[in-house]
Amino acid sequence: MPIAMSALMMPGLGQFFQRRWSAGALLSTGFLVCFAGFLAVVGRILVAYYRFAFDFTGGCEPDVRLGSGLGFLAGALAVYLVSLADVVVAYRRAVRRHEDAQRAAIAPPPRVP
Repeated sequence: MPIAMSALMMPGLGQFFQRRWSAGALLSTGFLVCFAGFLAVVGRILVAYYRFAFDFTGGCEPDVRLGSGLGFLAGALAVYLVSLADVVVAYRRAVRRHEDAQRAAIAPPPRVP
């Protein structure tokens, strides 16, 4: 459960807690790149509108394109969801291996005729 909670905070953290370093680095880097791209697009839009709002010379409304920002946001959301699914699948796989190992240790020895 703590691993899933850490994956909710930041994609890749759950993988780091599971000691899956390459998957954690890949997912956290992918998320950070996509989210930074989204913030850059939103920042440009905000700067353009603030310039327009405080330009008292009667300039025209800024040309704002939101398509690339939505693409970055969709990419960040996709990485986030993939990270959550990956943590859950890896956790279930580890639990299943642990249970199989316990069953093998508890299993009675084969009977010798």
